[in-house]
Amino acid sequence: MYGAKSLVTIICDRTNELSALQGDLEILGEGQPPIEEVNLSGKHDGNQFYIWVALALAIGVVLIFHKRCYFTVNVYIRWNVIMSLY
Repeated sequence: MYGAKSLVTIICDRTNELSALQGDLEILGEGQPPIEEVNLSGKHDGNQFYIWVALALAIGVVLIFHKRCYFTVNVYIRWNVIMSLY
C-alpha cells in the first residue's frame, strides 16, 4: 500500500489540526529536500475524454428514464380518467 514512489492516505490515517500535531511534528523532524523534480502538469489530460463520455452517458440514461417514467405516468393517468368516466 505504501510505495516508495507514491503518496497514499487511507481512512485509518490520523487527521487533525496542525496545532494539535506538535508531537507528531517533533517526531518527524525537519525533513529532507526533494531528491528529484517532478512535473505533474498534463499527467491527467487523457482522462478528460472518459469523464465527458461518462457524463454524456449519464445524462442520456437520465433523459431516457425520465421520458419512460413520464410516458408511464401519463398512460396511467389517462387510463384512470377514462375508467372513471364509466
